[in-house]
Amino acid sequence: MRKSRFTEEQRSLGVLKEHEAGVRTEDLRRRHGISDFLQMEGPLARAMAWLYAVALVFLTLGSPSVRLETEMFHDLEHLAAFGVSGLLFSIGYRSRRLLVLLAGVGFTAVLEGLQMWAPGRHARWIDLAMNGTGFCIGVGVLFVVSRSASHLARRSRAVSETPRRGPGSVR
Repeated sequence: MRKSRFTEEQRSLGVLKEHEAGVRTEDLRRRHGISDFLQMEGPLARAMAWLYAVALVFLTLGSPSVRLETEMFHDLEHLAAFGVSGLLFSIGYRSRRLLVLLAGVGFTAVLEGLQMWAPGRHARWIDLAMNGTGFCIGVGVLFVVSRSASHLARRSRAVSETPRRGPGSVR
């Protein structure tokens, strides 16, 4: 294998200079062979979301003896458990936020309804409310974070694109 005549630091600085000059990130990645970790974010989050959903089904419909006990209040446990689920599904399916929201609330309703036929389990309205609210909060957290991040990115781009004036420049 041929050894490069540039050090890693020199290559990194060159990529940064190209980016500052306005070259698109996708073009830089392709040209310099830089992998994009975020390409795996969606499939990984989808797999985690579905595995977590299966775990929720087993914990919700399984015997009360296998249910995890925490020091949290019962309603807060439901809120947190389904909030994580909403967050994972909204990361995995970013372009389908409304569908994720509706399917998630439906999922919580079906799970709560199925408890009527599960021995040793009982369906309660407050559990349904906490599960659905938790799922919606999980989806909402990602929505707020992504909107805030894009807003900050737009502001930083606008600031970096304004011409800099030196101390002796005339307006």
